[in-house]
Amino acid sequence: MSTYTIGEIVVWLLLAAVLGFVLGWVARELRLRRSVEVPAEVPPAPQPEPVEVQPAAEQAPAKKAPAKKAAAKKAPAKKAPAKKAPAKKAAAKKAAAKKTPAKRPAAKKAAPPRDPDDT
Repeated sequence: MSTYTIGEIVVWLLLAAVLGFVLGWVARELRLRRSVEVPAEVPPAPQPEPVEVQPAAEQAPAKKAPAKKAAAKKAPAKKAPAKKAPAKKAAAKKAAAKKTPAKRPAAKKAAPPRDPDDT
Protein backbone atom coordinates (compact mmCIF):
# COMPACT_ATOMS: atom_id res chain seq x y z
CA MET A 1 0.00 0.00 0.00
CA SER A 2 0.93 3.64 -0.32
CA THR A 3 2.66 5.49 2.52
CA TYR A 4 0.39 8.53 1.96
CA THR A 5 -3.27 8.58 2.84
CA ILE A 6 -5.94 10.27 0.76
CA GLY A 7 -6.16 13.06 3.33
CA GLU A 8 -2.46 13.88 3.06
CA ILE A 9 -2.65 13.98 -0.75
CA VAL A 10 -5.61 16.38 -0.60
CA VAL A 11 -3.77 18.64 1.87
CA TRP A 12 -0.69 18.80 -0.37
CA LEU A 13 -2.85 19.60 -3.43
CA LEU A 14 -4.60 22.42 -1.56
CA LEU A 15 -1.28 23.86 -0.37
CA ALA A 16 0.07 23.76 -3.94
CA ALA A 17 -3.06 25.53 -5.24
CA VAL A 18 -2.79 28.27 -2.59
CA LEU A 19 0.92 28.76 -3.28
CA GLY A 20 0.28 28.97 -7.05
CA PHE A 21 -2.48 31.52 -6.53
CA VAL A 22 -0.31 33.72 -4.29
CA LEU A 23 2.70 33.60 -6.62
CA GLY A 24 0.51 34.37 -9.64
CA TRP A 25 -1.06 37.32 -7.87
CA VAL A 26 2.35 38.74 -6.91
CA ALA A 27 3.70 38.32 -10.46
CA ARG A 28 0.61 40.05 -11.87
CA GLU A 29 0.92 42.98 -9.49
CA LEU A 30 4.62 43.42 -10.28
CA ARG A 31 3.94 43.39 -14.01
CA LEU A 32 1.07 45.88 -13.72
CA ARG A 33 3.02 48.30 -11.53
CA ARG A 34 5.96 48.36 -13.96
CA SER A 35 3.79 49.09 -17.00
CA VAL A 36 1.86 51.94 -15.33
CA GLU A 37 3.96 55.09 -15.19
CA VAL A 38 2.95 58.49 -14.00
CA PRO A 39 2.13 60.44 -17.17
CA ALA A 40 3.70 63.87 -17.51
CA GLU A 41 1.31 66.76 -18.00
CA VAL A 42 0.94 67.51 -21.69
CA PRO A 43 -0.19 71.02 -22.63
CA PRO A 44 -3.34 71.03 -24.80
CA ALA A 45 -2.80 71.55 -28.53
CA PRO A 46 -3.52 75.10 -29.78
CA GLN A 47 -6.81 75.39 -31.64
CA PRO A 48 -6.60 76.91 -35.16
CA GLU A 49 -8.58 80.05 -35.82
CA PRO A 50 -11.65 79.65 -38.06
CA VAL A 51 -11.23 80.85 -41.65
CA GLU A 52 -14.00 82.82 -43.33
CA VAL A 53 -15.10 81.58 -46.76
CA GLN A 54 -16.05 84.13 -49.38
CA PRO A 55 -19.35 83.58 -51.22
CA ALA A 56 -19.18 81.94 -54.68
CA ALA A 57 -21.13 84.79 -56.36
CA GLU A 58 -18.00 86.93 -56.52
CA GLN A 59 -16.08 84.31 -58.53
CA ALA A 60 -16.47 84.15 -62.33
CA PRO A 61 -18.29 81.03 -63.61
CA ALA A 62 -16.06 78.54 -65.44
CA LYS A 63 -16.61 77.91 -69.16
CA LYS A 64 -17.42 74.43 -70.43
CA ALA A 65 -15.08 72.79 -72.93
CA PRO A 66 -16.58 72.22 -76.40
CA ALA A 67 -17.78 68.66 -77.00
CA LYS A 68 -15.84 66.54 -79.47
CA LYS A 69 -17.62 65.70 -82.71
CA ALA A 70 -16.02 62.25 -82.99
CA ALA A 71 -17.50 61.18 -79.68
CA ALA A 72 -21.02 61.74 -81.00
CA LYS A 73 -20.64 59.04 -83.69
CA LYS A 74 -21.22 55.54 -82.46
CA ALA A 75 -20.08 52.33 -84.09
CA PRO A 76 -22.90 50.01 -85.16
CA ALA A 77 -23.58 47.16 -82.76
CA LYS A 78 -22.23 43.76 -83.78
CA LYS A 79 -24.68 40.91 -84.06
CA ALA A 80 -24.02 37.68 -82.23
CA PRO A 81 -23.35 34.70 -84.52
CA ALA A 82 -26.35 32.45 -85.04
CA LYS A 83 -26.42 29.23 -83.05
CA LYS A 84 -26.25 25.93 -84.88
CA ALA A 85 -29.14 23.54 -84.63
CA PRO A 86 -28.64 21.12 -81.71
CA ALA A 87 -30.59 18.37 -83.53
CA LYS A 88 -27.45 17.17 -85.35
CA LYS A 89 -25.55 16.70 -82.10
CA ALA A 90 -28.40 14.77 -80.49
CA ALA A 91 -28.64 12.42 -83.47
CA ALA A 92 -24.87 11.80 -83.38
CA LYS A 93 -25.01 10.96 -79.66
CA LYS A 94 -27.82 8.46 -80.20
CA ALA A 95 -25.90 6.74 -83.00
CA ALA A 96 -22.75 6.52 -80.86
CA ALA A 97 -24.77 5.04 -77.98
CA LYS A 98 -26.16 2.29 -80.25
CA LYS A 99 -22.70 1.30 -81.53
CA THR A 100 -21.05 0.79 -78.13
CA PRO A 101 -22.77 -1.77 -75.90
CA ALA A 102 -22.85 -1.20 -72.18
CA LYS A 103 -19.83 -2.62 -70.37
CA ARG A 104 -20.46 -5.28 -67.77
CA PRO A 105 -18.09 -6.04 -64.93
CA ALA A 106 -15.96 -9.12 -65.53
CA ALA A 107 -17.16 -12.24 -63.74
CA LYS A 108 -14.85 -13.58 -61.07
CA LYS A 109 -13.36 -16.98 -61.72
CA ALA A 110 -14.10 -19.62 -59.14
CA ALA A 111 -11.15 -20.95 -57.14
CA PRO A 112 -10.06 -24.48 -58.12
CA PRO A 113 -11.30 -27.23 -55.81
CA ARG A 114 -8.99 -28.17 -52.98
CA ASP A 115 -7.23 -31.47 -52.87
CA PRO A 116 -8.05 -33.58 -49.81
CA ASP A 117 -4.43 -33.44 -48.61
CA ASP A 118 -4.22 -29.60 -48.68
CA THR A 119 -4.47 -28.10 -45.24
